[in-house]
Amino acid sequence: MADSTSLQYDQESKKECRSKLIEHAVRCLTTERSTSVCVKRDHVARVWKQLHESEKAYEYFTAEDRQDIEEAIGNWELFHDSQKADLRVCYLGGDNPINDLEVLVGNGILCQNVWAIEKDSKTLEKAWNAIKNSQLRNVRLFKGDILTFLRDFRGQFDIIYFDACGTLPAAKQNTLKVIGYVFLYDKLMSPGALITNFSFPPQDTQQENPANSQHVDEEKEKINFLVKKYMRYRLCNVMWGGISPENDEDDLSFGTCEDMYGDYISYQVIDSAYSFIPAQRMLLSNRRSLWGQIFVDKQVFLQEIHSYFSLDGENATKGTKEKSTKTTMSENQEATWESAMFKEFEVMETERHLLPLKEMAENFILPEQSNSLCKAWVAEIFPDWKAESSLKKEELPSMLLTRMLSSSPRHILKFCNRDFVSKCLWPLFKAIHEKRVRSYCDVATPQQATRLVAGLLYGQMAYPSFPVMDKLFRLRYTAKKRQMFADGFVFDKCRYLYEQFPTVDCACFAIVEPKQQMVFRMVVDGLHKHLAGICLEDVFPFCNVASINETAEGRVSFPNSGRSIPDRQEIKQYILLKEKAFGLVKVKEYEEAIEIYCECLSSCPVSLQDTILANIAQCFLSLRFFENVVSTCTVVLMRNSKHIKARYRRAKAFKMMGHYRRAVEDFEMVLEDDPGNKEAERELLECQDCQMFVCDTHWFYFSDPKLSALN
Repeated sequence: MADSTSLQYDQESKKECRSKLIEHAVRCLTTERSTSVCVKRDHVARVWKQLHESEKAYEYFTAEDRQDIEEAIGNWELFHDSQKADLRVCYLGGDNPINDLEVLVGNGILCQNVWAIEKDSKTLEKAWNAIKNSQLRNVRLFKGDILTFLRDFRGQFDIIYFDACGTLPAAKQNTLKVIGYVFLYDKLMSPGALITNFSFPPQDTQQENPANSQHVDEEKEKINFLVKKYMRYRLCNVMWGGISPENDEDDLSFGTCEDMYGDYISYQVIDSAYSFIPAQRMLLSNRRSLWGQIFVDKQVFLQEIHSYFSLDGENATKGTKEKSTKTTMSENQEATWESAMFKEFEVMETERHLLPLKEMAENFILPEQSNSLCKAWVAEIFPDWKAESSLKKEELPSMLLTRMLSSSPRHILKFCNRDFVSKCLWPLFKAIHEKRVRSYCDVATPQQATRLVAGLLYGQMAYPSFPVMDKLFRLRYTAKKRQMFADGFVFDKCRYLYEQFPTVDCACFAIVEPKQQMVFRMVVDGLHKHLAGICLEDVFPFCNVASINETAEGRVSFPNSGRSIPDRQEIKQYILLKEKAFGLVKVKEYEEAIEIYCECLSSCPVSLQDTILANIAQCFLSLRFFENVVSTCTVVLMRNSKHIKARYRRAKAFKMMGHYRRAVEDFEMVLEDDPGNKEAERELLECQDCQMFVCDTHWFYFSDPKLSALN
């Protein structure tokens, strides 16, 4: 699945991208390991300090309570700490695994900790020969499909490098399924790095291959259709998105189709990790294993959630109030209590951001849907959904809404089971009423508290992985006219949060004890602040304890909250080639430098071609290929007669060939444009002296094979 074309795999932009991503991943998991998490170790202590600065810590807690809370904070910090170990890596090896292996080893990875996946016997043999001819002998080769390896291999990895080189999703490569398997089968350590590389179709194939152009255009249309549908949903959950569910996907505009696709890739991987795969884990669980710890029967949820979102606005609220089954919350409490709670929990606008997701999935599963990428998305978003016979394909749109059970108070209340109500919600609402759950930055309400506790218990069971936003590294480059989009993610399972909170049966203790309650609320505050920029509506919304801004000048603040995905850095092939050629010139490898400069000409902007040609002329000059210098510089001067370096180098070549009259003409023109050029003045005087004694010889241009690439 790694590209077997050596030219593409070894081009400078690809090498640079690979090197940057691997170096970033290793650094995040070694020297920066302590900060490669969503909630930094010092966050809780800083929140507690802000509460002291605002005097709420003194207002709400006794001296004994404050001492207990500070002790609990210290214990949490010890729990948060983790030990660095030797990193283990899994990647797609391809024909020549040495390309990646050398970079991994160069960044301190031990060969014996690297697994290279080879898809068949042919690539395995080539990989084996490449390793045989290298010094890197201890790498582990695995012959087989990457999906099989991720499913059956029991170990975890610190770094997984998925160099797909295809689209996301793809009609044949199962690219989205691979992403799903990484999280479904818990293959990443925490923190752990996932490196991905996906492509966009070529920009222009009309001139080179008109027959293939139609296929490429169709591929682009399929990608653009899927991406617009998805991003309409996704940007409703982004802090600065400015998109509402009512927007049509045609209204989306943020750069080119390639830009939108690049953002889609990042969001799709993130969403699979924290939302879709955890939802699948819950849906595939037996009734009394994960799902049954908190909620009623799955089919009841799927049927009623479908009906709920099939209604609109006021009718949806009314319909949900009227519907009551024997298995839902209505049998768990007095009717008057239920009625009061439903009245309190009116339909939240935040639920509406999920409408485009359901509509998108409904569109994708239509029998007449011919878009192969949409079909791939449906088949792979829940990789093994067929394993559960009770979950039908038609229920996919409702299945995608499962995460509502961690963020929508109305649906948490409606579909929770008896234990959750009696042991979590009832003690929680009572504590709020008795002011034992205090209001800080956000007001403590039944809605907020329901999200808080349900989100913690859901996360315990569903095992989400969240992106460490300040470690997200995004690159793009061009490989044989295909735009490539590479991402370096660091994911954190946040077990220091979810394992800080008890299970359903013991949740009441954490709710009523100030020291436990304050610690988990402050950790939740950190996770929400960290992800608010990309998960505004569904990761502990309205659960802020500390203010983002300082309460007074010079006090604690959290200015880095709500990060969005960073801009992609573009790796330009011609810049890398130019730098490589310059390095060769410094060590006097002029012929090889000329070859690299000629390759650079094919990818650099027209505005830089004259500079590259002038550099080629300098290499010819150093090799004493004077006729080639003249020919190359003349090409430049025909386009730009003011190019001083080209004219100066041609003048020197004329001088060395004995064409003093022409050398004098060029040196004089150099001095007209650059009067202070001492070297040109000296060379001019020497040519004028020689011109007095030597007759100018006849000269002519001739073709040289080394210049064929310039024509």
